[in-house]
Amino acid sequence: MAASLSRVTVFRQAIEALGRFATAQARRWGNGSIYPLWQVRAEVCETCTMRVVRCGVSYCGKPYLQQVSRDPAVDGCGCPCRDKARSANEHCPIDRKYEAAVPLRRDCTCKWCMRISEVLVPAVPQPQPGTPVPLRIPARPSQPSRKAA
Repeated sequence: MAASLSRVTVFRQAIEALGRFATAQARRWGNGSIYPLWQVRAEVCETCTMRVVRCGVSYCGKPYLQQVSRDPAVDGCGCPCRDKARSANEHCPIDRKYEAAVPLRRDCTCKWCMRISEVLVPAVPQPQPGTPVPLRIPARPSQPSRKAA
């Protein structure tokens, strides 16, 4: 796998990782935006099979400097899960089927966006089998009374 990536690709990934590290540090100091539901994202990360814990910090896959050449959908991105979850611009690299996610603005397939959509729009409770479903008959619109002429 490492031989298939070019030097330019590895360099580009390293520069992007450095940028993510810098923004995470800025967020720790109080600068930068924090995603409002970052705890939900972090909860998803903590149950992921790609999560790796090193020195008390959980990472998405192996930490970046331990495996520079990687495919994020297979190896994870190498970022600390908590910092990545707090970032408003990041997405999980995989979907629920552990395939490469398609990060789009409205229809993102990543595990985070799918979980957050469940939290924001809870499922409509289905009636139990055998329970009668109440009928809702719409109210009849009131008609103006006719006065006799």
